[in-house]
Amino acid sequence: ETIPSIRAAMGPLIDLDQGIPYFALDVDGGALWAFGVAGRGQPEPTELFLLAEVGYSHSQRPDHMINLGGAIGVGTNIASIAYEPHFLIGSCDEGFGLGMRNSIAGLFLLRSFTIEVGHQFVNAGGLEHDLIIFAGANIGPVMAALLRYEG
Repeated sequence: ETIPSIRAAMGPLIDLDQGIPYFALDVDGGALWAFGVAGRGQPEPTELFLLAEVGYSHSQRPDHMINLGGAIGVGTNIASIAYEPHFLIGSCDEGFGLGMRNSIAGLFLLRSFTIEVGHQFVNAGGLEHDLIIFAGANIGPVMAALLRYEG
């Protein structure tokens, strides 16, 4: 099953080198593919899922970066857990930056609400290390569920 992903997430980005917190925002779009792996016929079967997305990442440091990545996870429509790697490229602290973010995320209620905790490193004339703690909402799965209900 293919499900659209239209997600916005926000929270603190904490510069681990200086201990300074900044407000950060991600806006991503993509697609999620879910594969039933256990419990077919049960009210909440366990699914393996893959997510591919591209988006924009902003923080008040200031950062303006394109992020390209995805997720691999397992769970039900009620609660899932995922590993989310993202490549980052763009302006970071007023210089050019290239890096990566690695996160663990909890996804809840049709994978529409997320809590994400991760580490990112960006090389922008020096290596920056950050901790991110995001809460987000994804309207794609809700739209897909409503369209299935209507059909």
